[in-house]
Amino acid sequence: CAALAIWSPWGTPAPQPMSRPDPLTSYTGEEMTPGISPDGNFVAFSWKGGELGNFDIYAQVIGTAEPQRRTTDPADDLYPTWSSDGSKIAFLRKFSESEYSVFVIPVLGGSPLRVTDLEPGYFWGFDQKRISWSPNDQILAVAVGGPGGEPDRIALLSLETREMEELVVSPEDAWFGCPVFSPDGETVAFAQYTGNDHRLCFHSLNGGDSNCLPPSPLPVWDIDWTPDGKAIVYTAGLGPDRRLWKVPVGGGEPEQLPFGEDAKAVSISRTGGRLVYQIWQQDLSLWQTGGPTASQVLTPTVFPASSTRNDRFPEYSPDGQRVVFESSRTGHYQ
Repeated sequence: CAALAIWSPWGTPAPQPMSRPDPLTSYTGEEMTPGISPDGNFVAFSWKGGELGNFDIYAQVIGTAEPQRRTTDPADDLYPTWSSDGSKIAFLRKFSESEYSVFVIPVLGGSPLRVTDLEPGYFWGFDQKRISWSPNDQILAVAVGGPGGEPDRIALLSLETREMEELVVSPEDAWFGCPVFSPDGETVAFAQYTGNDHRLCFHSLNGGDSNCLPPSPLPVWDIDWTPDGKAIVYTAGLGPDRRLWKVPVGGGEPEQLPFGEDAKAVSISRTGGRLVYQIWQQDLSLWQTGGPTASQVLTPTVFPASSTRNDRFPEYSPDGQRVVFESSRTGHYQ
């Protein structure tokens, strides 16, 4: 599922306290890899909630309950990301574990445009496949793994020519993920992994070597820039201990944000002061069935008050007419 947090941009003279995160989605099935629109008013995400049992792209106005389906292909559609002008969404379509294609679809409707196929072997795993638009909407940054054992690389995909240009090649035994253009379009940030060594790195489009921050003691899952381009917000950790962190681009001590438990994917709007992140957690539901003195055998069914968040610790009232339980449907346990 995904949760929405409202924040005040860092670096302002008198930033306001961040608000408590509000749940954005709580649907049956898996919702993942959210991408927030540049103005902070819409969110696109992948939802495995249709009748075909695959991930499709959905878009939702923040503050409304009904998402709008944008793709219907039986293959999995993942990692939606908005163009800088907010008119298009790019995403990856997964045909198999080694076959992906890049597509672009108009936000207001229309057929997806297949931009390019990625050669078998280009992707090394399910996570960290984020793609990113350049501010001028002419280029997509993608992390690709070299076929035939060649090194990983960050590549720039031209939407006009559909050609891919290498930006940076990984060192030996390292692999890349999560490339994201800076707000000014001059730099691409990405994650570099070498065994247990996880680093945030930056590569200028003007050339030169990549600059990497000291290694993170925790596995890095996703990254994004703050709107002022001065810091990176990233998710790091294992299992339920994953959290949101912020670190200055020039280096410094990482700061854990006061929200973001179980966070995995993260996306920040360029205006509007909003951040959306994915929570990866189990779904505990309440069920009901006949008790030991029931006159007939009853098939277990989901309790009507259950949600797609965690519901737990139910207890009947003494008269058997009411049930009290704990739920995280509001974004925190109550």
